[in-house]
Amino acid sequence: MQAMESNQMALALPVDAELFEAAVLEKAAELFDRSRFLRRKYGQLGKLMADPVAGRCMRLSATQLLRLGGRTQGR
Repeated sequence: MQAMESNQMALALPVDAELFEAAVLEKAAELFDRSRFLRRKYGQLGKLMADPVAGRCMRLSATQLLRLGGRTQGR
């Protein structure tokens, strides 16, 4: 029970906006590098992030993965 409480407390701590943005961009770059489709379509991460829809989707995906941390989907 204590591990669950400490995990919730860790999630509630404030995060420096610049560090979080850097982490999101790093995770987005990792996702971009893993996707042959995105690399073929956009060529560079900057072009993908400049696209209003695709860039926002990539940013949301990266943010969600960072919030999940090392956890995997389980039952």
